[in-house]
Amino acid sequence: YKMQAQTISMNHAARFDATAPLLARLKLSEVEIKNPGEQTDDSGDFGDEFPGYRWNVVIEDIESEVLENIADNLKQININVSFNTDEFTYRLRTYRFMQE
Repeated sequence: YKMQAQTISMNHAARFDATAPLLARLKLSEVEIKNPGEQTDDSGDFGDEFPGYRWNVVIEDIESEVLENIADNLKQININVSFNTDEFTYRLRTYRFMQE
């Protein structure tokens, strides 16, 4: 029984490792197609297609003395995808130039 339980656990982990990056990229695409004024922090789930998967998006301004005024339109986007109430978590961080 121990071996079966371990196999099931490894199967869940492998499925999450394959699915979570794709879901994070999907959320990133959704953020990028919104108008700059509509891009806000948000969270939710992926519905019936991916039960147990949740997402969280946080968009932050970047401050940089080196980049000066260019940094005014630079945003840090953090996307977290989790499964089974944070049993598994995947994090994606990227930077985008977004003019308002």
